[in-house]
Amino acid sequence: MLTCYTATSFSVTLRVIPTRQWSAEALTGVDFLSLPSIHSRLDVDVKIDPALKGAFKTAHSGFTTPNGVLPSLLSGNVCVKQVYFLGPGGGVKRYPVTEEKIYIQSQVGCLDWARILLDLTYEFIKDYEEGHGYFPGTIPALCFVEAAIAESDGGKSFLIEEWISTVIAPHH
Repeated sequence: MLTCYTATSFSVTLRVIPTRQWSAEALTGVDFLSLPSIHSRLDVDVKIDPALKGAFKTAHSGFTTPNGVLPSLLSGNVCVKQVYFLGPGGGVKRYPVTEEKIYIQSQVGCLDWARILLDLTYEFIKDYEEGHGYFPGTIPALCFVEAAIAESDGGKSFLIEEWISTVIAPHH
């Protein structure tokens, strides 16, 4: 488990965000809160580190209790994100739980579309190479993190993402 300074534990219901392909269904969107639920425990460092604050989300180290049901990338160490707004004086303020849920679902919708668009990009490259040969230029191998919506028993919503280590291994 990651070292947490101010650990708070939540009993949560997780809804893993599926990776979808382009289809007519993609146009209708997904009710992410109707996805199958997985119950887990979430331990999170809720202290706000200014270095880990973006334009509208904060990032926190967290830990989900592996239970044999969670996908491996969402079991154990995870990145926990919370939406915020700036209050008077520039302080970080949290939204009421009903608004928080709307913003988290919006973020997940953006992730869903980004995954679909990335898949379409790689399909285009594959089709190009089948008809024209080698695609000009360098093609990076990109992917998006595994993610889930977590809702606490009290209604608090979080965006849970797989942990990406920033430790760089030494070259030998």
